[in-house]
Amino acid sequence: MPPTARTRTVRRTRPAQRTARTVRKVRRTSGGSGHAWMWWAGGLALSLIISLTIKLANKSTDDAQVRSEMHQVVQDFPNYRDHATYYDGLVERYHHQAFEAAYSMGGKRRAPTLNEKTYLATISSLMADKASADGKSEVATMLTTFNRAIREQ
Repeated sequence: MPPTARTRTVRRTRPAQRTARTVRKVRRTSGGSGHAWMWWAGGLALSLIISLTIKLANKSTDDAQVRSEMHQVVQDFPNYRDHATYYDGLVERYHHQAFEAAYSMGGKRRAPTLNEKTYLATISSLMADKASADGKSEVATMLTTFNRAIREQ
């Protein structure tokens, strides 16, 4: 029998006999292709991708909901009518930074959470600093007062 991909030539010696070459079949212990670990690793990678996609979809939904709620909060400020576009622009500009600071993805057995106090304190501080830099003292004063009220809670 000539050597093939599934066989190999081995040298077998017997006492008091001459050395002879024989062909012996190679046995595989993995039961087939020998690449079962690749299927396992592929399945694990696929499950991680799916779980990460679900978490990011939830984060995206939470992001949009929190942004709309922050727009409602600033609409309740007494001077909103006079500076509506400025307030809305500040929310759009600083929402992402404040949301990232306050949002936690969770873990295996924990749901993602948003620390509302951290979010409100961060965004109001950033907005107040920008309003001060832009010379909008009335808006800056309102946001600073709001920031103090949030931090004291």
